[in-house]
Amino acid sequence: MFCEEPDNPDMEMSCSFKLIYEIISFFSLLLSGFVVYATLKSIKMNLMHNLILQIIISEIVDEVNILLGIIGDIRGKLKFENYEFRMHICYLQIFLSVFSCLWTLTASLFISIKIYDIIVNKNRIFSRNNFLNKHIVLITVSAPLLISYLFWVIHILLRTNALYLENVYVNKIYNKTQLIKLVFCWVNKKLSIALACIVALLIIGNLYFSVFKGFFFLKDLKDNI
Repeated sequence: MFCEEPDNPDMEMSCSFKLIYEIISFFSLLLSGFVVYATLKSIKMNLMHNLILQIIISEIVDEVNILLGIIGDIRGKLKFENYEFRMHICYLQIFLSVFSCLWTLTASLFISIKIYDIIVNKNRIFSRNNFLNKHIVLITVSAPLLISYLFWVIHILLRTNALYLENVYVNKIYNKTQLIKLVFCWVNKKLSIALACIVALLIIGNLYFSVFKGFFFLKDLKDNI
């Protein structure tokens, strides 16, 4: 509705694709919200339920992040007059994107550890009254939140230091020079590499407990039988 086709299709998503993503995100947001409400209303929550619910909520956060693009599009294409407004939306999207990504993977990792602990480890890691069992929900939320905030602050500081008049964007297609920077709603290259390393560690940890440990447990069980 508010989107204007980009001047350079190679640098930005077309309005038709944006609309598809936004429609899917809107209905997914409604469905996820209903699942969260129904779960809290009808199920007596345990640790595993809490972790699964966290993944659903983290996806809701990501859906909100996508729908925020509509607010940015209300002001039209990126130009000097709406740069500050667009960047405020962009900074919020960056934080929500990083947080949602890390939150989903962290909760998934602890689900894998919990299943491994129940089946293989006789519930030693998550014993009833230990620290981890009592505070796991807080840990899975606060750790991604803190890391996301650090990435967000560092990105903003780096971006602020880079904004000076000599830092221009030259549109080679239309041969125009603009004294504003392109809006990329993601962290810069070095932070992206650091974030990719954290994500890779979380995925490896998830695979280790869910696939590697599970495979050898089933193999040992088969041999014993």
